Amino acid sequence: MKDLIQLAKSGLAYAGWYENAKDAIEAICVPRGWDSIRFACALSALSPRVAVKRNVSLMAALTRSEPQQGLKATWGKADRIWNDPQGMDLADDMLNVADELPPGSAFKTACFAANLTGNYEPVTLDSWMTKAMGAPLKSMSSRPWYRAGTETIQGIAEELNQTPAGIQSSIWHAYAFQNGRKTMGNFAELLLEQKWGV
Repeated sequence: MKDLIQLAKSGLAYAGWYENAKDAIEAICVPRGWDSIRFACALSALSPRVAVKRNVSLMAALTRSEPQQGLKATWGKADRIWNDPQGMDLADDMLNVADELPPGSAFKTACFAANLTGNYEPVTLDSWMTKAMGAPLKSMSSRPWYRAGTETIQGIAEELNQTPAGIQSSIWHAYAFQNGRKTMGNFAELLLEQKWGV
């Protein structure tokens, strides 16, 4: 716990990462008449096992109706959220997962979507966060572990007077720096510099 608090404190400059991302998504969606919630959920559906820059470029390709190879499962889900007439229902279902963490669900992508839409209570626990918390990667699919991890981050957030999503971002960045990795990058800038569909 002490190590996580230290990581959080050293990464607090990145606590506003999700707020900035949400603003960028709205800046993209509003002028085009797009639904920012559907956008965030489709973007999140494309996020598993890809770097942030790739995640953003995939979402841009989706809005341009340019299917990408080798992403059958994630692309299919994102495409249904973005293009299907019932896509908003799928987006709502994803956001409900973030709030309730039901068994057998994709917790990480749901929480990521929730954070990108302005709900900063759920906690996005990806592979880097799992490592930072000293757990094996298979823990990510364990509902009890994900709940416990969420409560840990929420507790640190309360102690440091930050949002849980802000603390997750802070820890993520600090841990990435410690391990010689690049950070998530300026997500807002990555979003705004893409060539989006119409």
